[in-house]
Amino acid sequence: MVSTLVFVVYLVPTTLLFIPLARVVQVLGLSNSLWALIVTYPAFVVPFATWMLTAYFSTIPRELEDSALVDGCSRVRACDT
Repeated sequence: MVSTLVFVVYLVPTTLLFIPLARVVQVLGLSNSLWALIVTYPAFVVPFATWMLTAYFSTIPRELEDSALVDGCSRVRACDT
């Protein structure tokens, strides 16, 4: 469910985000500063990175998690998904 939502957000054209992000930067008083990039860059990168990492983590075999549990890892450390 979450991966589908992230993928749909990633499909939004970046040109539609420029005006709202410019307004946010202006309201925060960050125009012409490095902080403007720090605030806006994640809006473009995080959905793509999440989508790519979700695809990667889905390729890890279930048997690897099971063997980690047998070796003594807790559920959290074995990355139960």
